[in-house]
Amino acid sequence: MQNFELGLFWEQVLEDTKKKMPLQLWESTISSWLIPLSVEDLSIHIGVTQDFIKNIIEKNPAVIGPLQESIDQINGSHLDIIIMNILETTPNQPSTQSGQSNLKLYTPVYDDPVIIDTPAPHQTTVSDSLQSIDDQLAAQQQSQNQFGQQQMVSQPEPKKIDLSYSNLIKSFRFETFVAGNSNRIPFGAAQAVAENPGNIYNPLFIYGPSGLGKTHLMHAIGNYIIDHNPNLNVMCITSEKFMNTFVDLVVRGRQGDVFRNIFRNIDVLLVDDIQFLENKEGTKNEFFNTFNELLDNQKQIVLTSDTLPSDMNQLEDRLRSRFQAGFIATMDNPDLETRIAIVKSILEKYNISLTNDAVNYVAYQFSENVRVLQGAVNRLVGVASLQNLTGDIDYEFTKSALEDLITEQPVELLSIKHIQDFVSSYFSIKKADLLGKKRKIQFAFPRQIAMYLCRDLISESYPQIAAAFTRDHTTILHAYEKISKEMEKNPETARIVNDIKNKLNGCG
Repeated sequence: MQNFELGLFWEQVLEDTKKKMPLQLWESTISSWLIPLSVEDLSIHIGVTQDFIKNIIEKNPAVIGPLQESIDQINGSHLDIIIMNILETTPNQPSTQSGQSNLKLYTPVYDDPVIIDTPAPHQTTVSDSLQSIDDQLAAQQQSQNQFGQQQMVSQPEPKKIDLSYSNLIKSFRFETFVAGNSNRIPFGAAQAVAENPGNIYNPLFIYGPSGLGKTHLMHAIGNYIIDHNPNLNVMCITSEKFMNTFVDLVVRGRQGDVFRNIFRNIDVLLVDDIQFLENKEGTKNEFFNTFNELLDNQKQIVLTSDTLPSDMNQLEDRLRSRFQAGFIATMDNPDLETRIAIVKSILEKYNISLTNDAVNYVAYQFSENVRVLQGAVNRLVGVASLQNLTGDIDYEFTKSALEDLITEQPVELLSIKHIQDFVSSYFSIKKADLLGKKRKIQFAFPRQIAMYLCRDLISESYPQIAAAFTRDHTTILHAYEKISKEMEKNPETARIVNDIKNKLNGCG
């Protein structure tokens, strides 16, 4: 396959298998367990983190069947599925194909490890598959606890290393990071690295434009490692501070041994904005040697950058190739759903609430990056506090408070009316028929979809939607549940709803 992008391919596989499988089974298996590794020749290599997962996927037709079907359908031809335990593979092993250096990986994350007994051939129902998960949780947890105790006993004593140059921001944690479709791969990879430092995804290279949360993820890795492995020495530093430390200790202070003792004896090195080392000759050479020393000793390295290694033209090939040999996880601009979640998470921290249309307005208007969105919410909170506002902040106040920050033509706010107009146009029916009482399928189906979208897309309350459609709120609830279930079992319904959602989001 030419121009093959594994990350995009796997996103399509996830979306397609979700349509083919019951949601609960999909979420507990394919969505949370599997890690796409590579496509080579006529096979796709998929990673798991425990052997029991490999067994349950391969031997359960309710899972492997839809997975194989989706992979073949999206690829356009058959690919053999090869499932392997990534924790038993050789650490730091780069891809043997240069085209695989930029693979995006999705790492499943689950709170508690589980064991599932492989079902007999006659035990392939969804309920049996899910029940086996519940039945084995306690046994696996006990086994994991015993294993964790053995690991703790064998941990080495902490080394005497000066970590005063490290600047780890304690508030940047996985719990405070809002994950969505745009950052699912780097978020999963970051959690996997934090749980198994030095064993997988080494080095981890987090790439993306400024303001999307790369620094947050990197610091979250460091904080998680310190919390769960306090004997490990974690150095979190910007490339600029690394350069200044090199100049102070090595160039001016002639204390090269001190510098090397600090940076070559740590267990985890986190470097933010590595692209700034590109034109620093002396520092590049020292970093190259430090980089090699750490990797040779299976120490974890995480780098962030707004420039891909292939685009660092002033970087030596030997260093650029080492960056490319790791796993490159790309962060994209957050979609509407993620932006809404970010706005709500910030407001929750300040104990301030906005009406739904005000939240939607902020999420639509400030779509450039997360940093700009956070700045807009902080501005709104500040203005509201100065005016001692109580209760929900409404749309008009929000629009007025943020108008100075808007440099482009304001976007049209997505509303119930907007959804009604769009759905009517999409299905080529009159709006009066969409809102009317006709029960023919050509009117009832679009009407139920419009009701569903008002709840799903802009989080309007059932009474508000009911008033807009001149219906009882129980009718809206019924429509929402009906379309939700229909999307799970009918791929065509899911395709139509997702197409409308994408086009509505594009309008913003």
